[in-house]
Amino acid sequence: MQSVGQPHSFPYDVFISYSRSNRAFARALERALRNYRPPKDLGEPYRYLKVCRDDSDFIGNDYDQVVEEHLKNSHKLIVLCSPEARESQFVNGEIRIFARQIDRIGARTRIIPILVAGIPNNEAEPGQEDEMAFPIALCEVIEKPLAVNFIGFDPGKDRVNKGIFRESWYKTVAKIYGIPPLVVEQQEKRREADVYRIRMGILSGVMVMLSLLLILSLFSRFEARYQRDLAIKAQKSESEAKESEKSQRLLAVNKVSEAREQRNQAIAAQNLAEKRSQEALRQRDLANLGLNRLYVLNTKQAGIEFEKGDLRRGSQLLNNFLPTFEKREPDIRSFYWYYLWRLNHNETATFRVNDGYVSSVVFSPNGKILAVSGGEPDEPEEVRLYDIKSGRVIVTLKGQGLWTSSIAFSPDGKRLATASFGQDKLGRVRVWDANNGKEMLTLTDNTSYVWAVAFSPDGKILASGEGENAGGGQIKLWNMGSGKEIATLKTQTATVSSVEFSPDGKILASGNSNGSVKLWDTSMFSELGILKGHTGVVSKISFSPDSKVLATLGSDGLLHLWDLSGGKVMMTIKQQSADLNCIAFSPDGNALASGDVTGRIKLLDVKNGNDLATLKGHSNSVISLAYSASGNTLASGSFDGTVKLWDMKSDNELLALENQAGAVWSVAFSPNGKIMGSSSGDPSSGIPAVINLWDMRNGKEIGKLKGIEGIISSVAFSPDGGTLASGSMDITKSGVVKLWDIRRIRELATFKSDIAGTATVTFAPHGQILAVGWTGATGKVGEVMLWDMRSRKEVATLKGYKGNVLAVAFSPDGKMLASGEGRLGKAGVVRLWEVKTGTNLVTLEGHRDHIDAIAFSPDGKLLASGSRDRTIKLWDVESKKQLATLKGHMGKVTSLSYSSDGKTLASGSSDSSVRLWDMRSKQELATLKGHSGDVGSVAFSPDGKVLVSGDQHGKLKLWRAATKRKVAAQCGCLKK
Repeated sequence: MQSVGQPHSFPYDVFISYSRSNRAFARALERALRNYRPPKDLGEPYRYLKVCRDDSDFIGNDYDQVVEEHLKNSHKLIVLCSPEARESQFVNGEIRIFARQIDRIGARTRIIPILVAGIPNNEAEPGQEDEMAFPIALCEVIEKPLAVNFIGFDPGKDRVNKGIFRESWYKTVAKIYGIPPLVVEQQEKRREADVYRIRMGILSGVMVMLSLLLILSLFSRFEARYQRDLAIKAQKSESEAKESEKSQRLLAVNKVSEAREQRNQAIAAQNLAEKRSQEALRQRDLANLGLNRLYVLNTKQAGIEFEKGDLRRGSQLLNNFLPTFEKREPDIRSFYWYYLWRLNHNETATFRVNDGYVSSVVFSPNGKILAVSGGEPDEPEEVRLYDIKSGRVIVTLKGQGLWTSSIAFSPDGKRLATASFGQDKLGRVRVWDANNGKEMLTLTDNTSYVWAVAFSPDGKILASGEGENAGGGQIKLWNMGSGKEIATLKTQTATVSSVEFSPDGKILASGNSNGSVKLWDTSMFSELGILKGHTGVVSKISFSPDSKVLATLGSDGLLHLWDLSGGKVMMTIKQQSADLNCIAFSPDGNALASGDVTGRIKLLDVKNGNDLATLKGHSNSVISLAYSASGNTLASGSFDGTVKLWDMKSDNELLALENQAGAVWSVAFSPNGKIMGSSSGDPSSGIPAVINLWDMRNGKEIGKLKGIEGIISSVAFSPDGGTLASGSMDITKSGVVKLWDIRRIRELATFKSDIAGTATVTFAPHGQILAVGWTGATGKVGEVMLWDMRSRKEVATLKGYKGNVLAVAFSPDGKMLASGEGRLGKAGVVRLWEVKTGTNLVTLEGHRDHIDAIAFSPDGKLLASGSRDRTIKLWDVESKKQLATLKGHMGKVTSLSYSSDGKTLASGSSDSSVRLWDMRSKQELATLKGHSGDVGSVAFSPDGKVLVSGDQHGKLKLWRAATKRKVAAQCGCLKK
């Protein structure tokens, strides 16, 4: 299979395959494509498209060989679909030849169906087979093709890229370039607007010129008449001639003045149009800035709400910026939004059931199906059976009452029992076929609310718990073979709020509204005893898998664990911050899950009552929990209308990075983000200097680089990831730069400087040059050296500094180098150098103290500098002007790092904090706390999803954000 290259690597951009009956449209499409150049702002090569169409491009007798060669040389294939094309052996053959070069995923992006006649095959009804338009070969490659619609195109009067077919033209161009149609449409409209402005300018100029020509023409005609009259009236006096000449001169001056006025009016109109255009752009920028500020305020407040424990309010603020497929606005979200989302969404997937609530969830015995009940207030509820793997509804059980109070699977998973009631206050118990959703039994003898149902472990008996009636609460036992009632167990005046059989089948327990729990011997259905310990309704009960412990949850806020061998409470847990709604034992019996009104789920260690974990993600009360039989998955239902699945097998957090000794001075990611290097140690305190290499996939250390004297102040990876550079000061107080082979974990080379001092290192984007900034020893000023990585020799020295060079950074294109300078008792400056010539382009002044950190934005338009004056300054690289000053740190700014999308700037400081700044509004987004000492270094991973920070106590913290795919799976509102 031919590898898929970029569009510019193919001789042809597109190949048009068509039936000869569609030749006229094919020619019109070819002309439009050959004459098309994309707008310059589209980000595509600014050239005409290269089109291959066999009507003119194929020469020679060996047709098949020529076709195959042209198809291989084409990046994308346009198929003109019609009933004639469907039957054409040439069209089908060309599709199959092209398909052999690509996989099925590539087919969806590289084959572009265009419907010119007939109907899509999947829309054809019986009798319309002759009208089907999609060729058989196309359907073999793409199961359900989505075609661009050009039905009704008339070559005689229609144009492919104009009129009613303009939107179809945009879609076609978008598919060729592999970008959204809306982007093409917006850029084309912008280009049309630019063309319109230019034409208006030209038209205005033409109008002025025509006016001048008209004036000159009128003047000439008048002059001719004057000469004729002068000849006829030769006898007139000389004084009259002079007067006439004077009059004509004044008239000419007036005409010229009038022409100038008209020209000035045209210029004024053009200036007004330009001002209005600029004002429109300014208003758009203000609108974007307003949205940005709203985003910053919402996201900052969300962080505050989460810290206070208000998950509902925090989630609402985050959800304000969830994207949808209906709105094509750009993703305004930045690292901090995704970071907050990950902290407060631990689930693996979300099913959005409805806009109301979820009242109950339960797994089938094999764990493949999840039964969910729920609905909207005052509307009949439904029970839906979800396939866990796909998340799709496979069966819907209708006909419930207003409230489905309980659902239960039979042990073999073939039946499902539901308890419900309606406005008539009569409970109904139904038994359903779990495979097809058909009702098997309706148990109608209930005279009041039914709150709970439970199958016996052998599946032969179904127990239902009822509310109070004339004779008090009761449990009814039903024979599942006959559907007949076999016994009624009375609970006096208490409502039966929950029932459950022990896993060994020997005990039936009921939780009651008077705070008691009754135990029944299932062999004779005689009462075993009463457990008293709650002062409110016992809303939920759950047996441990070994049947030895019973957990009971009451409305009094107490969770009791009972030792059933002695009938005594072995542990009581009182929820401090919120009321509990539901509980569930894990299948191994080691953990008990509980859901509360705030939307949190806590996992408790059954042995000691300690918290094992807190699961956050729901924005309203969690009212139902269920473990799968394997214990790998926990399902939760909530009043927020969602069901969430939680992975119980593993902790998805990155492991803590350990074995750091001494202060962390510098951190850096490899270009692919798989390795992170951190330098640490303090020889003055007896802690050797070392560089640790970490595998970011599992948090494990994969190597150490040793043998370095002094503090390692700077580390940097080469662009290919194979080399690591380190800068330090050795024991003799001279600066040292070492190069390390990352793959073999060994030293490659050592550079030293005569001026001594500490070294700061950074690679140029192309990797051929290493820039080293030297602080300079006592009595000497710093400088920047450029080293060639192939020859390992110095190629240039940037001089002219008046103090120490404390930070260096290359621009993304490698053409400029920025350096931060500091002088004792003097203001710090930033110098910009042209790398090619070594020329100092500009010196940026504004800081009041040493500059310790420098960073270019990913697009190279901004430069950030951090100083000991506690501020960060942002500079416009093109204009060399200061744009903003970011204030907030209470100590010196030691390190800066941009996220890969350029939306966020992270800063580390001696005030023990890491701060995040929004680069669009130039405002602080958040302060990340957790360090107890100076934060000496921060760095974003290349994908912008992980931020690492190191402090003086040797602690490395990883701040990880959720991915877009994870958000889509968890929010339950986006397509997967």
